[in-house]
Amino acid sequence: MRFKTIMVPMVCATVFLFASCVNQLEGVLKMTGNEPFTMLVLRMDDGTVVQVAGNMEKELSKLQNKRVILKGSFSETPGSGLKPPSFKVENIVKVFEE
Repeated sequence: MRFKTIMVPMVCATVFLFASCVNQLEGVLKMTGNEPFTMLVLRMDDGTVVQVAGNMEKELSKLQNKRVILKGSFSETPGSGLKPPSFKVENIVKVFEE
């Protein structure tokens, strides 16, 4: 009985932790910087900027200046130097047509 008392909360905490790591962000995709140091970023309505990373960068770069909802997870701690936090995109949830 003691084992179940300890394991159930630990399993629940682990599931909650991993579920909270996946985020959905909405904003406008923009290319920033000068060649050869450009980066694709997502600018949200509150002015927050995150760098877009992952295997979908090429596909996402075709959606510049479009509003999108992206699903993924942060791969770097926010506020590390001058570079914005990095958001690794898993998939595109929605592209808004204007």
